[in-house]
Order: sequence, then C-alpha cells, then structure tokens
Amino acid sequence: YRYVNESANGKATSASDCSTYMKNAVPGQKLLLTYNKDVYQFNADTKPKLIVTTSVGIAPFISLLQEMAQKECLDAKNVIMVYGVKHRYKDFLYGEYLEHLASTDRIRLYPVFSEDNGKHVDDIMTKDSKEVFSQFLRDNIADIDIYACSNCKYLPFTVDE
Repeated sequence: YRYVNESANGKATSASDCSTYMKNAVPGQKLLLTYNKDVYQFNADTKPKLIVTTSVGIAPFISLLQEMAQKECLDAKNVIMVYGVKHRYKDFLYGEYLEHLASTDRIRLYPVFSEDNGKHVDDIMTKDSKEVFSQFLRDNIADIDIYACSNCKYLPFTVDE
C-alpha cells in the first residue's frame, strides 16, 4: 500500500511506508490509500504452495487459506507455511486459526518466534530446509507456487536461497 496525504496547503505528498505514517496520523485526518491491483495473483487450487511471511504479512494469506478451505483444496500435502514473528504470545496473528489448520492436516505450519527461541525464518528456509520440503521432495514436485510477504530488506534473499 501507498498512502497519499493531502497537506494543509492542498498539495498531495506520498510515501511507501504506510505503517510509519499511520503511527503518526492524527485522529480524523483524511487519508487516501492506493494499491497496485493484482500484485498478488492467488491460485486457490491444489497446486503445491510455499508461503513465507513475517509479522503482519500474514494478512493476505489468511484469505487465500480460507478460500482454499472453502473450495476443499487445502491439504498439508500441498501447503507449507513458514511464519515468523518476534513473540508467540504478542505477535502471532491468526495463530490459533493457523494451528487449527495444522492440527487438522490442512497445512504444514512452521512458526518461528525470533525473540522467544532465537530462530528466524531464514533458519527454517536454509538449515531446516530438508525437513520443511521433504513432502515436496518425496513426491518429486518441482512446480510450486511461492508466495512471500514481509520486509523487503531480507526475505527475498532467504526465499531465493
């Protein structure tokens, strides 16, 4: 998302970090949000998916998982999710829902709590990759959809590896 802020002199200013802007926003202040349409093209089908996300990046994936569940194509054999946050009990958004999906064999969930146990998403994606991707490897699956939503500073390099 990008925000556009109309300043007191009527000129529009914009920036790409919406979170910082929202943190400093004044109640009642007008705000126009824009987005790039079709940035994510979700495929709610049975094709294997790797979902890698951190923090609030989980939000777009909840709707994907719900749509897949509704279409009855959500299965732990075809959905792996690596989800990293700092603290389990403070930051694990949708944690109960995701753990329910994992406990009912709808997804394979790899939660990472960096401040609680010192692990990071890149640890799961590199050091533990054989365990994480064992099902895909066992089934000889080479064609998978990869979805990532997080801080652009680090995550793309982790997924690349």
